[in-house]
Amino acid sequence: MRYFYEMYPDAVICPQVEDELITDANHPQLGDDLQIIFRIPWGHNKIILDKCKGNSAKALFYIRKTIENNWSRDVLLNFLGTDLYERQGKCLSYQ
Repeated sequence: MRYFYEMYPDAVICPQVEDELITDANHPQLGDDLQIIFRIPWGHNKIILDKCKGNSAKALFYIRKTIENNWSRDVLLNFLGTDLYERQGKCLSYQ
């Protein structure tokens, strides 16, 4: 949990019971980046936290890709292993 807080310090983590009682009127709104971290399973988040220590931009990149492409944990691990974040956008293209 410490790594989760360090990676996403602005995220609000509430117990589920309390979360059900909170209405939109009194619930602090999170930015889109912080809302997406809760849209993937905890196992995916744990893997991303382990592999992207201290680099929240890289972590959010993998979270977005996981959501966009519906990656399983194995696929996520594969792309983390091949460092897709570093390779993204470096391909030469001819127009």
